[in-house]
Amino acid sequence: MEQDIYPSAKELYGVLCRLRQDVLSRGDALYRQWKPLIQRRHFTYSAWNLAFYLALRCHDLRKIQRSLLPFGLSSLGRGEARAITNLDAVMASLGRICQEPEPNLVPYPQ
Repeated sequence: MEQDIYPSAKELYGVLCRLRQDVLSRGDALYRQWKPLIQRRHFTYSAWNLAFYLALRCHDLRKIQRSLLPFGLSSLGRGEARAITNLDAVMASLGRICQEPEPNLVPYPQ
């Protein structure tokens, strides 16, 4: 039977690193498909964020969310408005607990 939570903060941090890499890859690919279709410049951020949000929601986050609770960290399930920024904030906090470096921030699309 699979464990209900990840057994250590370091293991959880590693899982978040892999999740983030996948979300960045999938989200960027999706955004690049949409970018030529964006006619209003002020929609750019919304499209960019939606691409990352959809990439994040492709994953089953329940075990990660349960594992974050003992550390008092926010769930990833409510980050619709700033999907990748929310993931980075959770990783930065957990990284401090694990003494890991903070992730490089994702640049806002131009």
